[in-house]
Amino acid sequence: MAQSHLPVRHLIRQLEQEGHEPGLTVPSWLAGFIDAAAQLFEPFRGVARAGYECYHVGNEWEISLYLGSSETIGGALDGQLSPVNFRFDLKGLLNLFDSVSSYVWNALPDTGEMFDEEPMVSFIAIEGLKAGQTVRLQLHATAPGESGPGLREYGDGRVELV
Repeated sequence: MAQSHLPVRHLIRQLEQEGHEPGLTVPSWLAGFIDAAAQLFEPFRGVARAGYECYHVGNEWEISLYLGSSETIGGALDGQLSPVNFRFDLKGLLNLFDSVSSYVWNALPDTGEMFDEEPMVSFIAIEGLKAGQTVRLQLHATAPGESGPGLREYGDGRVELV
């Protein structure tokens, strides 16, 4: 299938520039893993920008992966943030791990529950080994509320990375 999202080199740049721990150095194998996982998103229309959060906790890596929302610029919908509909190759994601110990879907249909002041949403969680390290990856359908848009779409068809 044709890939219709923007190149994920931005993920690698973000990994290099914005570690969540002071002095966090992301190993090249992990940057490659995140890049390969981001390639598995396929938006149903247009383009999208993958985003992530990455933490090193003890001897384990925790990654949250999602597509950023799209902000409309101009017209009646100016400023509107819209999530991007997509499909994701789950088998391809499993194949990125050397081994998988846990693969679960966390279904949270009761949107009234709150966690850290944000409603909880469903996500897929995979835990496994990559390069001899434990990796926990969460795949989210939407970006975290504080992340802002991943890109801006203008009425004339231009798309701008944010």
